[in-house]
Amino acid sequence: MSEEQFQEGMRGVRYPKVIDLIAFDKSSDSIVVTMIEDRPWGESEEQLDQLQDKFNNYVDYILDGWLYSQYPQYQSKRCVIRIEGVHPPDEQQGKFFEAMKRFCAEQKLGFEAV
Repeated sequence: MSEEQFQEGMRGVRYPKVIDLIAFDKSSDSIVVTMIEDRPWGESEEQLDQLQDKFNNYVDYILDGWLYSQYPQYQSKRCVIRIEGVHPPDEQQGKFFEAMKRFCAEQKLGFEAV
C-alpha cells in the first residue's frame, strides 16, 4: 500500500485496498477488522462492487496470514470482519451481508454488520 492510502480521509468502502480499522475486542476476545461506509447504501451504482472488492481484500489479508504476521500477539484469537455503516442497509445490502456472513462462517471467521 502506498503512503497516500494512510492519509486522513482515505478510509471507507470506496478505498478497497485500505484496511480501515483493526482493534482488539476484549469482551469477545476477538480481533475485529472493520470497514466503514459513510455513504447511504445504494447511493452509487458501484458501491456494492466496491464493497465486494474491499471484503475480498479483507478476507485475503486475514486468510493469507498478513493480519497475524503484523499482529502476532493475536495469533490465537478469533477474527471478525465488521461493516459499520452510518445508515441501515436496505434489502439488497442485507442479502449481500447474509452471503458475506455465510462465507465467513465457512472460513471460521466472524461477521457483523452494524
